[in-house]
Amino acid sequence: MALSIKTKIWLPAIAVSIGLVLMSTGSAVRTVKSQAITVKEQSDQQSKLELSARWRGLAEAQALRTLGAALAADEASAALLQGGQEQDQQELAQVQSAVATHPIVVLGMAGNPFVKRARKLLGDAGLAHEYIGIGSYFSEWRRRNALKMWTGWPTFPMVFVRGTLIGGADDLKRLIDSGELQKLLAA
Repeated sequence: MALSIKTKIWLPAIAVSIGLVLMSTGSAVRTVKSQAITVKEQSDQQSKLELSARWRGLAEAQALRTLGAALAADEASAALLQGGQEQDQQELAQVQSAVATHPIVVLGMAGNPFVKRARKLLGDAGLAHEYIGIGSYFSEWRRRNALKMWTGWPTFPMVFVRGTLIGGADDLKRLIDSGELQKLLAA
């Protein structure tokens, strides 16, 4: 089949036109897709913001309820707190008495490996000591807190020699190794 000259001239122009149409259609499709993705991202972002605002509102409401409950504490709660302070003072007096009476006192708590280490060091050195246990990790935090405030020492054990806080297990080991502990006890 022979093509006429007009067909030969117009055929490439038509092919180019069709190609341009297809390219612009593809470009338009990509633009529509990217706009759809942008709209979806904006929608997701808006949903996240709305969810965040809801959670923040719930947290604020919970905080207000908690604050309201705390403010609603009655005189019985205040009396209970006062009773706890009096108990702390009695226990503090008991510890102060033990520290004044015994040459070596170890204050500790159940389950603390450093307390066990300090007591073992004293036992291995053949030194008698008074041990006062103050609860465990799960109990009697108030007593321990009162003692921490009294001594200014943040951790347990608290080792006292002749009424003076010397520190914890590592400090006790250094004193024993250097011979300073015997000098403190002799003084």
